[in-house]
Amino acid sequence: MRVPDITLPEGLARLVAKLPAAPPSWLFVKGLNQLVRRRVVPADMSLLAGRRFEIHVTDTGIHLCVVADATGFKRDVSGAQPDLRL
Repeated sequence: MRVPDITLPEGLARLVAKLPAAPPSWLFVKGLNQLVRRRVVPADMSLLAGRRFEIHVTDTGIHLCVVADATGFKRDVSGAQPDLRL
């Protein structure tokens, strides 16, 4: 499967880069939880519980920090090292 090369328009990227990390992280977590709930992303949350993930969006320079628990994903505000960084 080929992953599409998606780049934000320059103006939008500059705008998003000025935002605090909370709004994009919140939207990402909500979307990810919807995908898991609808079984689009088949995730066994018991295997992911306690794991931390960080996604760096290079277009905007933002870092989305997420932690998993038995019920789903949440924003990670702990500042701990992630188990996986993309």
